[in-house]
Amino acid sequence: MTQRPSHIPARGAGWPASLPLPSTIVLSVLVAVVAAKTFLQEAEIVTRAEASSPEISARQAESGPPREPIDLNAYSATLARPLLEPSRRPVKIAVAVPEPEPVPEPEPVVDLPPDATLLSLRGTMDNGEAPRAFLAGPGGSAWVGVGQNFDGWTVVEISNGKVQLEQDGHTAHKSLYNSP
Repeated sequence: MTQRPSHIPARGAGWPASLPLPSTIVLSVLVAVVAAKTFLQEAEIVTRAEASSPEISARQAESGPPREPIDLNAYSATLARPLLEPSRRPVKIAVAVPEPEPVPEPEPVVDLPPDATLLSLRGTMDNGEAPRAFLAGPGGSAWVGVGQNFDGWTVVEISNGKVQLEQDGHTAHKSLYNSP
């Protein structure tokens, strides 16, 4: 390999590494100038070809002088009807508002007994004397024994994990683990 003479600086010496070399800048400007000149020459060629084209001249001659604006008031009957309607007739809007029908008085609300589906059995306890059941419902929760009332239901029987309730001749069975 040959040695570089000491009076010739190394490539890039004295020039920041983050900037392109001056020769690169000059070359980039030269390429941009040539590209712009080529583009302008091509645009001029296209413009000359369009001016001499018989098709374009014929179209310009057919179009004639500029037209006057159209008076839309002359077409008021056409514009008054809906364009996309099959009958193309104006939509008729009802002017008279019918009188509302009288609203019947609501029937009085009868107090219905609580629904057994709203009750749940949360636990049972049998200490040998009197079995008890822990019931929960919309009115709260409580420990109850046989013969006692809870949310309108009377406890008829309590067994291991099950309770039988009665109300107005209806019987409901509740299970601790939702088993039949």
